[in-house]
Amino acid sequence: MKKCNMALFLVLLANLVSAQYDYGLEICNQDTKIEGKLNLNSSNRNVFIGTNAGINNQGGIPNSWDGARNTYVGNLSGSQNTTGRYNTFIGESAGKNNTTGSFNSIFGTLSGELNNAESNSFFGYSSGQKNTIGEANTFIGGLSGQRNSEGNYNTFLGHDSGRKNTLGSNNVYLGFGAAYQCEECSSNVIIGYEARWSSSSGLNNTIIGYESGNQSSGSNNVFIGYKSGFNEAGSNKLYIENTNSSTPLIFGEFDNDKVQINGSFHVTDFAKLQPRSNSPSNPEIGTIYFDSNDQKVKVYTSGGWQNLN
Repeated sequence: MKKCNMALFLVLLANLVSAQYDYGLEICNQDTKIEGKLNLNSSNRNVFIGTNAGINNQGGIPNSWDGARNTYVGNLSGSQNTTGRYNTFIGESAGKNNTTGSFNSIFGTLSGELNNAESNSFFGYSSGQKNTIGEANTFIGGLSGQRNSEGNYNTFLGHDSGRKNTLGSNNVYLGFGAAYQCEECSSNVIIGYEARWSSSSGLNNTIIGYESGNQSSGSNNVFIGYKSGFNEAGSNKLYIENTNSSTPLIFGEFDNDKVQINGSFHVTDFAKLQPRSNSPSNPEIGTIYFDSNDQKVKVYTSGGWQNLN
């Protein structure tokens, strides 16, 4: 037993002082066995496991944590890292090209392969693969945010969510294929299976529902419901609907302060018309208002304004 303990001690000691090497280790004919490349560095608190994992790491700079407290597991994971610190890369080629980026958590084969930024969390095969300088992103799901390169502060959850985003920032995409084609979209909240799937640009949209806004474009839209706003090409539109109809139950134009009900409208208690002294400009037949001058409710007809009381 003493011989076994001494052999184990010598192997671990050699491991701490050497760079990286191949070996196989059996402990006293028991089941425990380690094979492959392993680098444990107690002074800088690094753990590198896998062929060429962390091979270029430059930990050990005096009075600095540069290149320290990293954990790389998988062939080529973190292989180009030099001074990046506090990173966790797990999976083949995970964080492979990272050199100075720090505070990243990257899990999955090819996940964050080109990353050299900070404070990113990528989980899933090829998630955030092409990210280079985009920071503070969270991508969860296979191929989520795969092409993101410079976008910041994004949260993508779901397989293929935000896959083609390159420069867009401040987005929240939830669901399989959500905002799949959006390359330069920013400040959007898109939730649902293939919601806003086809558009490559657009700002400040809130889109919620299965395939909601699937073929839509434009900015400053609000679509709520199953396939709502499916083909809408304009901006500043409101759709509340549960089909892909172009005449939704509730339609609106934010830029014109207009709301349209495509159906009957029932009020069970009371409704109020805000009094005004001037008639509405550009009225349509059926337009009504309360005239504060003569205290009359008026309706616009083919013959002009008519009193209703």
